[in-house]
Amino acid sequence: MAAGLGALLAASEPAFLALKLAGAGYLVWLGIKKWRELPAENGLVPASSARGGFFLQGVLVNLGNPKAIVFIAALVPPFIDSGLPRLPQFLVIGATMCCVDVLVMSGYALLAGRFRGVARGNRAVRLQNRLFGGVFVAAGLALTATSRH
Repeated sequence: MAAGLGALLAASEPAFLALKLAGAGYLVWLGIKKWRELPAENGLVPASSARGGFFLQGVLVNLGNPKAIVFIAALVPPFIDSGLPRLPQFLVIGATMCCVDVLVMSGYALLAGRFRGVARGNRAVRLQNRLFGGVFVAAGLALTATSRH
C-alpha cells in the first residue's frame, strides 16, 4: 500500500500538493495550539495528553509528510530481489526500519529524561510551548515552500 501511495505521489502533482498542504496545515495548527497551551498547575504534561494523544499526533504528522512517503518508496525497491517472494522482504525491511526508529526515539526519550528537572515549572513549560509551537509553525510554512524534487 505504501509503495502504491508513494508511486501515486511521485506521479501526480495534484496528489502530492494536496497531501503536502494538508500536512503543512496540520503542522501549523499544531504549532498554534501548542503556542496557546497553558501549562498545567504543577508544570507537568497533563495525563490526558500522554495517554495516546501524542501517538496519534505523531502518526498524523508522519502521514502528512509526502516527502517521507516518496523517500521510502524510492529507498525500498533497490533492496528488493525480484526473484524472491516480496512479502518477507518487505517485512524484514519494515521491521528493520521500526527497530532503528525505536532505538533512536528511545535515545531521545532518555535524553529528555535527563533534562526533566530543567523543564519543570510554569515558566519553563510556557517557554517550551512557545518554542516548539514556533518550530511547528515554521516547519509547516517551510513544507509549503518545498518542491517534489
